Amino acid sequence: MKTFVKSALLAGAAVVALGSGATLAADAKVVQNKSGALTISGQITRVIGFIDDGDSTRLRHSNSGQSGSGFDLNWSNTINKDLSVKGHIDIDTDETNASPSNADGGAGFGGEEGQGAGNDLDSPKSRIQFVHARMGTLTVGKEAKAADGIAHKSAHSQYGFAPGLETAGINGTDMKFSDGALSGTTVGSAMTSFDCGSRANGLRYDTPNLMGFSAAASHSDDGDVSYAATYSGSVAGIAIGLRAGAVDEGDTTSDDCWQTSLTLKHKSGLGANIAFARTDEGTQAADQQQGGVTSDHENMTVQLSYGAKMSELGSTTFIGSYQRTSGQGDSSNVAELLGFGVAQGLPGGVNIYLKYMNYELQQDTARFQDLEDVNTVEGGIRLKF
Repeated sequence: MKTFVKSALLAGAAVVALGSGATLAADAKVVQNKSGALTISGQITRVIGFIDDGDSTRLRHSNSGQSGSGFDLNWSNTINKDLSVKGHIDIDTDETNASPSNADGGAGFGGEEGQGAGNDLDSPKSRIQFVHARMGTLTVGKEAKAADGIAHKSAHSQYGFAPGLETAGINGTDMKFSDGALSGTTVGSAMTSFDCGSRANGLRYDTPNLMGFSAAASHSDDGDVSYAATYSGSVAGIAIGLRAGAVDEGDTTSDDCWQTSLTLKHKSGLGANIAFARTDEGTQAADQQQGGVTSDHENMTVQLSYGAKMSELGSTTFIGSYQRTSGQGDSSNVAELLGFGVAQGLPGGVNIYLKYMNYELQQDTARFQDLEDVNTVEGGIRLKF
Protein backbone atom coordinates (compact mmCIF):
# COMPACT_ATOMS: atom_id res chain seq x y z
CA MET A 1 0.00 0.00 0.00
CA LYS A 2 1.78 3.39 -0.10
CA THR A 3 5.06 4.82 -1.41
CA PHE A 4 8.64 5.56 -2.04
CA VAL A 5 11.01 5.80 -4.97
CA LYS A 6 10.18 2.59 -6.77
CA SER A 7 13.38 2.23 -8.75
CA ALA A 8 15.56 2.67 -5.66
CA LEU A 9 13.55 0.10 -3.71
CA LEU A 10 13.74 -2.47 -6.46
CA ALA A 11 17.39 -1.87 -7.06
CA GLY A 12 18.17 -2.33 -3.36
CA ALA A 13 16.04 -5.45 -3.15
CA ALA A 14 17.64 -6.82 -6.27
CA VAL A 15 21.18 -6.27 -4.97
CA VAL A 16 20.40 -8.13 -1.74
CA ALA A 17 18.39 -10.90 -3.35
CA LEU A 18 20.58 -11.46 -6.41
CA GLY A 19 23.51 -11.92 -4.07
CA SER A 20 21.78 -15.11 -2.93
CA GLY A 21 20.99 -16.38 -6.42
CA ALA A 22 17.74 -14.53 -7.08
CA THR A 23 16.37 -13.24 -10.38
CA LEU A 24 14.57 -9.98 -11.04
CA ALA A 25 11.25 -10.60 -12.76
CA ALA A 26 10.40 -8.88 -16.04
CA ASP A 27 7.74 -6.64 -14.51
CA ALA A 28 10.43 -5.14 -12.18
CA LYS A 29 8.16 -5.60 -9.16
CA VAL A 30 9.05 -9.17 -8.15
CA VAL A 31 12.36 -10.54 -6.90
CA GLN A 32 12.57 -14.35 -6.83
CA ASN A 33 14.97 -16.95 -5.43
CA LYS A 34 14.78 -20.49 -4.02
CA SER A 35 13.15 -19.20 -0.83
CA GLY A 36 10.21 -17.53 -2.54
CA ALA A 37 9.18 -14.25 -4.16
CA LEU A 38 9.37 -10.65 -2.93
CA THR A 39 6.72 -8.29 -4.27
CA ILE A 40 6.97 -4.53 -3.88
CA SER A 41 3.96 -2.21 -4.09
CA GLY A 42 3.02 1.19 -2.75
CA GLN A 43 1.28 4.51 -3.10
CA ILE A 44 1.86 8.24 -2.93
CA THR A 45 -1.00 10.37 -1.60
CA ARG A 46 -1.45 14.14 -1.50
CA VAL A 47 -4.31 16.27 -0.16
CA ILE A 48 -5.13 19.95 -0.64
CA GLY A 49 -7.87 21.33 1.61
CA PHE A 50 -9.59 24.70 1.86
CA ILE A 51 -10.73 25.06 5.49
CA ASP A 52 -13.15 27.71 6.78
CA ASP A 53 -13.36 27.65 10.59
CA GLY A 54 -16.01 30.41 10.75
CA ASP A 55 -13.48 33.16 11.43
CA SER A 56 -10.61 32.55 9.02
CA THR A 57 -9.79 30.51 5.93
CA ARG A 58 -6.67 28.61 4.98
CA LEU A 59 -5.48 26.48 2.08
CA ARG A 60 -3.68 23.45 3.52
CA HIS A 61 -1.31 20.94 1.90
CA SER A 62 -0.71 17.54 3.50
CA ASN A 63 -0.31 13.81 3.27
CA SER A 64 -3.59 11.86 3.44
CA GLY A 65 -4.84 11.20 6.97
CA GLN A 66 -6.95 8.29 5.71
CA SER A 67 -4.36 6.28 3.81
CA GLY A 68 -0.92 7.82 3.67
CA SER A 69 2.12 7.42 1.47
CA GLY A 70 4.34 4.38 1.86
CA PHE A 71 5.30 1.03 0.42
CA ASP A 72 4.79 -2.68 1.12
CA LEU A 73 7.24 -5.57 0.98
CA ASN A 74 5.50 -8.94 0.61
CA TRP A 75 7.32 -12.27 0.71
CA SER A 76 5.65 -15.62 -0.06
CA ASN A 77 6.63 -19.23 -0.50
CA THR A 78 5.05 -22.69 -0.48
CA ILE A 79 5.80 -25.18 2.30
CA ASN A 80 3.65 -27.99 0.85
CA LYS A 81 0.49 -28.34 -1.24
CA ASP A 82 -1.73 -27.16 1.63
CA LEU A 83 0.50 -24.76 3.56
CA SER A 84 2.26 -21.56 2.56
CA VAL A 85 4.17 -18.89 4.47
CA LYS A 86 3.97 -15.15 3.89
CA GLY A 87 5.88 -12.19 5.26
CA HIS A 88 4.77 -8.56 5.14
CA ILE A 89 6.35 -5.23 6.07
CA ASP A 90 4.23 -2.10 5.68
CA ILE A 91 6.38 1.04 5.71
CA ASP A 92 4.82 4.52 5.83
CA THR A 93 6.33 7.94 5.31
CA ASP A 94 5.60 9.64 8.64
CA GLU A 95 4.54 13.26 8.18
CA THR A 96 3.46 15.65 10.92
CA ASN A 97 0.72 17.45 9.04
CA ALA A 98 -1.62 14.68 7.85
CA SER A 99 -4.24 16.40 10.04
CA PRO A 100 -3.07 20.02 10.12
CA SER A 101 -3.93 22.58 12.79
CA ASN A 102 -5.46 26.00 12.08
CA ALA A 103 -3.63 27.61 15.02
CA ASP A 104 -0.40 29.47 14.17
CA GLY A 105 2.45 27.50 15.69
CA GLY A 106 0.17 24.61 16.61
CA ALA A 107 1.10 20.97 16.15
CA GLY A 108 1.26 20.15 12.48
CA PHE A 109 0.96 23.78 11.43
CA GLY A 110 2.81 24.29 8.16
CA GLY A 111 4.36 20.82 8.13
CA GLU A 112 7.87 22.19 7.62
CA GLU A 113 10.70 19.71 7.13
CA GLY A 114 11.96 18.50 10.49
CA GLN A 115 9.02 19.83 12.49
CA GLY A 116 7.91 17.54 15.31
CA ALA A 117 8.79 13.87 15.45
CA GLY A 118 7.68 13.05 11.93
CA ASN A 119 9.26 13.22 8.47
CA ASP A 120 10.78 9.77 8.74
CA LEU A 121 9.76 6.18 8.07
CA ASP A 122 7.31 4.24 10.20
CA SER A 123 6.29 0.56 10.10
CA PRO A 124 2.67 0.12 11.24
CA LYS A 125 2.65 -3.56 10.21
CA SER A 126 5.25 -6.35 10.15
CA ARG A 127 4.02 -9.91 10.27
CA ILE A 128 4.52 -13.57 9.37
CA GLN A 129 1.52 -15.62 8.23
CA PHE A 130 0.99 -19.35 7.89
CA VAL A 131 -1.87 -19.97 5.44
CA HIS A 132 -3.49 -23.41 5.31
CA ALA A 133 -5.95 -24.27 2.56
CA ARG A 134 -8.46 -25.90 4.93
CA MET A 135 -7.52 -24.71 8.42
CA GLY A 136 -7.25 -20.94 7.96
CA THR A 137 -4.55 -18.36 8.64
CA LEU A 138 -2.34 -17.83 11.70
CA THR A 139 -0.62 -14.41 11.91
CA VAL A 140 2.26 -13.57 14.23
CA GLY A 141 3.56 -9.99 14.54
CA LYS A 142 2.25 -6.47 14.23
CA GLU A 143 -1.11 -6.74 12.49
CA ALA A 144 -4.65 -5.38 12.62
CA LYS A 145 -6.72 -6.62 15.54
CA ALA A 146 -9.58 -8.95 14.57
CA ALA A 147 -12.24 -6.21 14.77
CA ASP A 148 -10.11 -3.52 13.11
CA GLY A 149 -11.52 -1.98 9.93
CA ILE A 150 -15.14 -3.11 10.28
CA ALA A 151 -16.55 0.44 10.46
CA HIS A 152 -14.45 1.54 7.47
CA LYS A 153 -15.94 -0.94 5.00
CA SER A 154 -17.83 0.71 2.16
CA ALA A 155 -19.88 -0.25 -0.88
CA HIS A 156 -17.80 2.01 -3.17
CA SER A 157 -14.17 1.35 -2.03
CA GLN A 158 -13.08 4.84 -3.13
CA TYR A 159 -9.96 6.63 -1.90
CA GLY A 160 -10.76 9.67 0.25
CA PHE A 161 -14.20 8.51 1.41
CA ALA A 162 -13.49 5.83 4.04
CA PRO A 163 -16.53 5.66 6.38
CA GLY A 164 -15.73 6.90 9.87
CA LEU A 165 -12.48 8.47 8.68
CA GLU A 166 -13.71 11.45 6.70
CA THR A 167 -12.66 14.01 9.32
CA ALA A 168 -9.05 12.77 9.11
CA GLY A 169 -7.92 15.88 7.24
CA ILE A 170 -9.51 18.33 9.69
CA ASN A 171 -9.13 16.53 13.05
CA GLY A 172 -6.49 19.07 14.10
CA THR A 173 -8.73 22.08 13.37
CA ASP A 174 -9.44 24.05 16.56
CA MET A 175 -13.07 25.16 16.55
CA LYS A 176 -13.72 28.85 17.23
CA PHE A 177 -16.21 30.85 19.25
CA SER A 178 -18.35 33.45 17.53
CA ASP A 179 -15.84 36.16 18.53
CA GLY A 180 -13.06 34.34 16.65
CA ALA A 181 -11.23 33.05 19.74
CA LEU A 182 -9.91 29.49 19.74
CA SER A 183 -12.08 27.19 21.84
CA GLY A 184 -9.49 24.53 22.63
CA THR A 185 -11.92 21.93 21.24
CA THR A 186 -10.69 20.33 18.02
CA VAL A 187 -12.78 18.52 15.45
CA GLY A 188 -11.01 15.29 16.36
CA SER A 189 -11.72 15.61 20.09
CA ALA A 190 -15.45 15.14 19.47
CA MET A 191 -15.44 13.01 16.30
CA THR A 192 -12.56 10.70 15.40
CA SER A 193 -12.26 7.29 13.80
CA PHE A 194 -14.60 5.06 15.77
CA ASP A 195 -13.25 1.82 14.39
CA CYS A 196 -12.54 -0.74 17.14
CA GLY A 197 -8.93 -1.66 17.55
CA SER A 198 -5.95 -0.83 15.44
CA ARG A 199 -2.60 -2.48 14.75
CA ALA A 200 -0.68 -4.15 17.54
CA ASN A 201 1.90 -6.84 18.19
CA GLY A 202 0.16 -10.11 18.91
CA LEU A 203 -1.36 -13.29 17.58
CA ARG A 204 -4.34 -13.53 15.20
CA TYR A 205 -6.29 -16.43 13.72
CA ASP A 206 -8.69 -16.22 10.73
CA THR A 207 -10.95 -19.13 9.82
CA PRO A 208 -11.38 -20.30 6.23
CA ASN A 209 -14.34 -18.91 4.31
CA LEU A 210 -17.29 -21.30 4.55
CA MET A 211 -20.25 -20.45 2.30
CA GLY A 212 -19.50 -16.74 2.76
CA PHE A 213 -18.99 -16.90 6.54
CA SER A 214 -15.68 -16.34 8.32
CA ALA A 215 -14.46 -15.35 11.76
CA ALA A 216 -11.31 -14.02 13.41
CA ALA A 217 -9.85 -13.66 16.89
CA SER A 218 -6.71 -11.95 18.15
CA HIS A 219 -4.73 -11.30 21.32
CA SER A 220 -2.49 -8.24 21.54
CA ASP A 221 0.58 -7.38 23.57
CA ASP A 222 -1.40 -4.74 25.48
CA GLY A 223 -3.62 -7.51 26.88
CA ASP A 224 -6.81 -7.03 24.89
CA VAL A 225 -8.79 -9.69 23.05
CA SER A 226 -10.55 -8.87 19.77
CA TYR A 227 -12.96 -10.97 17.74
CA ALA A 228 -15.04 -10.54 14.58
CA ALA A 229 -17.47 -12.36 12.29
CA THR A 230 -18.10 -11.65 8.61
CA TYR A 231 -20.55 -12.67 5.91
CA SER A 232 -20.29 -11.84 2.22
CA GLY A 233 -22.57 -13.00 -0.55
CA SER A 234 -25.11 -11.82 -3.12
CA VAL A 235 -28.86 -11.91 -3.52
CA ALA A 236 -30.81 -10.75 -6.60
CA GLY A 237 -27.87 -8.84 -8.02
CA ILE A 238 -27.00 -7.16 -4.71
CA ALA A 239 -23.60 -7.84 -3.14
CA ILE A 240 -23.94 -8.00 0.66
CA GLY A 241 -21.30 -7.59 3.33
CA LEU A 242 -22.21 -7.95 7.01
CA ARG A 243 -19.60 -7.60 9.75
CA ALA A 244 -19.51 -7.38 13.53
CA GLY A 245 -16.68 -7.27 16.04
CA ALA A 246 -15.52 -6.13 19.45
CA VAL A 247 -12.43 -5.38 21.51
CA ASP A 248 -12.28 -6.38 25.20
CA GLU A 249 -9.43 -4.59 26.94
CA GLY A 250 -9.51 -7.06 29.83
CA ASP A 251 -9.52 -4.52 32.68
CA THR A 252 -11.85 -1.95 34.24
CA THR A 253 -9.90 1.20 33.33
CA SER A 254 -9.49 0.82 29.55
CA ASP A 255 -12.06 1.44 26.81
CA ASP A 256 -14.01 -1.52 25.39
CA CYS A 257 -15.63 -1.21 21.97
CA TRP A 258 -18.05 -3.02 19.69
CA GLN A 259 -19.10 -2.25 16.12
CA THR A 260 -21.10 -3.57 13.21
CA SER A 261 -21.44 -2.61 9.55
CA LEU A 262 -23.53 -3.46 6.51
CA THR A 263 -22.59 -2.83 2.86
CA LEU A 264 -24.92 -3.23 -0.11
CA LYS A 265 -24.03 -2.78 -3.77
CA HIS A 266 -26.36 -3.38 -6.70
CA LYS A 267 -25.02 -4.45 -10.08
CA SER A 268 -26.34 -1.14 -11.47
CA GLY A 269 -23.66 0.71 -9.47
CA LEU A 270 -25.92 1.92 -6.64
CA GLY A 271 -24.49 1.30 -3.20
CA ALA A 272 -25.08 1.97 0.48
CA ASN A 273 -23.22 1.32 3.70
CA ILE A 274 -24.01 1.93 7.34
CA ALA A 275 -21.98 1.34 10.49
CA PHE A 276 -22.62 1.63 14.23
CA ALA A 277 -20.11 1.58 17.07
CA ARG A 278 -20.11 2.09 20.83
CA THR A 279 -17.15 2.74 23.11
CA ASP A 280 -17.54 2.05 26.82
CA GLU A 281 -15.15 4.28 28.74
CA GLY A 282 -13.21 2.39 31.39
CA THR A 283 -12.82 5.50 33.52
CA GLN A 284 -15.50 8.20 33.79
CA ALA A 285 -13.00 11.04 34.04
CA ALA A 286 -14.09 14.57 34.83
CA ASP A 287 -14.05 16.78 31.75
CA GLN A 288 -11.57 19.66 31.72
CA GLN A 289 -14.39 22.10 31.21
CA GLN A 290 -16.56 22.57 34.29
CA GLY A 291 -19.18 20.06 35.15
CA GLY A 292 -18.93 17.64 32.25
CA VAL A 293 -17.72 14.06 32.21
CA THR A 294 -15.97 11.97 29.58
CA SER A 295 -18.72 9.46 28.93
CA ASP A 296 -19.42 6.38 26.88
CA HIS A 297 -19.99 7.45 23.30
CA GLU A 298 -21.82 6.17 20.23
CA ASN A 299 -21.15 6.61 16.54
CA MET A 300 -23.00 6.12 13.29
CA THR A 301 -22.01 6.66 9.68
CA VAL A 302 -24.12 6.31 6.51
CA GLN A 303 -23.06 6.61 2.88
CA LEU A 304 -24.95 6.43 -0.41
CA SER A 305 -23.02 6.00 -3.64
CA TYR A 306 -23.36 5.51 -7.37
CA GLY A 307 -20.52 4.43 -9.65
CA ALA A 308 -20.30 3.94 -13.40
CA LYS A 309 -17.79 4.19 -16.23
CA MET A 310 -18.82 7.46 -17.85
CA SER A 311 -15.73 7.95 -20.03
CA GLU A 312 -12.66 6.15 -21.30
CA LEU A 313 -10.67 7.61 -18.41
CA GLY A 314 -12.13 5.22 -15.84
CA SER A 315 -14.95 4.81 -13.35
CA THR A 316 -16.70 7.79 -11.73
CA THR A 317 -18.34 7.49 -8.31
CA PHE A 318 -20.61 9.99 -6.53
CA ILE A 319 -20.78 9.69 -2.74
CA GLY A 320 -22.89 11.32 -0.04
CA SER A 321 -21.93 10.92 3.64
CA TYR A 322 -23.41 11.51 7.08
CA GLN A 323 -21.69 10.82 10.40
CA ARG A 324 -22.92 11.41 13.95
CA THR A 325 -20.98 11.02 17.21
CA SER A 326 -22.54 11.60 20.61
CA GLY A 327 -20.82 11.81 23.98
CA GLN A 328 -17.19 11.87 22.84
CA GLY A 329 -15.00 14.31 24.77
CA ASP A 330 -17.95 15.48 26.90
CA SER A 331 -21.27 13.88 27.80
CA SER A 332 -23.14 16.75 26.12
CA ASN A 333 -21.27 16.66 22.79
CA VAL A 334 -23.20 15.87 19.61
CA ALA A 335 -21.03 16.15 16.50
CA GLU A 336 -22.42 15.82 12.97
CA LEU A 337 -20.71 15.67 9.59
CA LEU A 338 -22.47 16.07 6.24
CA GLY A 339 -20.56 15.75 2.99
CA PHE A 340 -20.73 14.88 -0.67
CA GLY A 341 -18.19 14.46 -3.42
CA VAL A 342 -16.95 12.62 -6.50
CA ALA A 343 -14.11 10.16 -7.05
CA GLN A 344 -12.53 9.48 -10.43
CA GLY A 345 -10.30 6.61 -11.50
CA LEU A 346 -7.64 7.36 -14.12
CA PRO A 347 -5.21 5.22 -16.11
CA GLY A 348 -1.76 4.58 -14.66
CA GLY A 349 -2.94 3.72 -11.15
CA VAL A 350 -4.18 7.27 -10.44
CA ASN A 351 -7.25 8.14 -8.35
CA ILE A 352 -8.50 11.66 -7.65
CA TYR A 353 -11.38 13.03 -5.60
CA LEU A 354 -13.10 16.28 -4.66
CA LYS A 355 -15.54 16.69 -1.78
CA TYR A 356 -17.28 19.23 0.45
CA MET A 357 -17.91 18.68 4.18
CA ASN A 358 -19.74 20.59 6.91
CA TYR A 359 -18.87 19.80 10.54
CA GLU A 360 -21.05 20.96 13.44
CA LEU A 361 -20.63 20.44 17.19
CA GLN A 362 -23.47 21.03 19.63
CA GLN A 363 -22.72 21.25 23.36
CA ASP A 364 -24.45 22.06 26.64
CA THR A 365 -25.21 25.79 26.21
CA ALA A 366 -25.26 26.30 29.98
CA ARG A 367 -21.55 25.46 30.16
CA PHE A 368 -20.20 26.22 26.68
CA GLN A 369 -20.33 29.09 24.23
CA ASP A 370 -21.65 28.49 20.73
CA LEU A 371 -19.06 27.15 18.31
CA GLU A 372 -18.74 28.03 14.64
CA ASP A 373 -19.17 25.27 12.05
CA VAL A 374 -16.14 24.07 10.11
CA ASN A 375 -16.55 23.89 6.33
CA THR A 376 -13.99 22.38 4.01
CA VAL A 377 -13.47 21.66 0.34
CA GLU A 378 -10.89 18.90 -0.05
CA GLY A 379 -9.19 17.43 -3.08
CA GLY A 380 -6.86 14.45 -3.13
CA ILE A 381 -4.75 12.37 -5.46
CA ARG A 382 -3.31 8.88 -5.08
CA LEU A 383 -0.74 7.20 -7.31
CA LYS A 384 -0.46 3.45 -6.82
CA PHE A 385 2.38 1.29 -8.07
